[in-house]
Amino acid sequence: MFDDFMVSMLAAPFVLTLIGKFLLKRPNLDIIRNFFLNLKLLGSFHIGLLDPRHVAIQLNNDLDYSHIFSRRAYYIQACQMRILKWTPNFDVREESPIVLVWVSFPNLRLHFLIHKFFLVWLLFLGGHYKPIRLRLLCLVPLWRGFWWSSISLKSTQLKCG
Repeated sequence: MFDDFMVSMLAAPFVLTLIGKFLLKRPNLDIIRNFFLNLKLLGSFHIGLLDPRHVAIQLNNDLDYSHIFSRRAYYIQACQMRILKWTPNFDVREESPIVLVWVSFPNLRLHFLIHKFFLVWLLFLGGHYKPIRLRLLCLVPLWRGFWWSSISLKSTQLKCG
């Protein structure tokens, strides 16, 4: 219906939007707004209702976005609200395939603590750069749980093309 350029232009104002999904019941919208006011966010925000279980949380500050998205869930008046990432393809009837992945480098030597080193790893892992956080698109069926995985390289040579 629309070409990719038009979709990206229409989606641009919503790039810092998250979705709050309530599992059983949802508190009043004013209570949800007051909850976010009490978080003392750095920027402003708008909260709107998508359907009886989903609210859109539109932020204007990247640090607020990262802080809220990394939390994954909040409890507002004993109602659990899961945090999902909004994309132009977001559908309230489907579970979001985007998950937050934490990557740690234990015992990393001092000379590797530079910005370019982490960007190379992000490119290797196929993620998008966010300070301290890495987002990956999960294209496998949803699995409820987590695991630890070690990454080892066969060769330490970097090839520039």
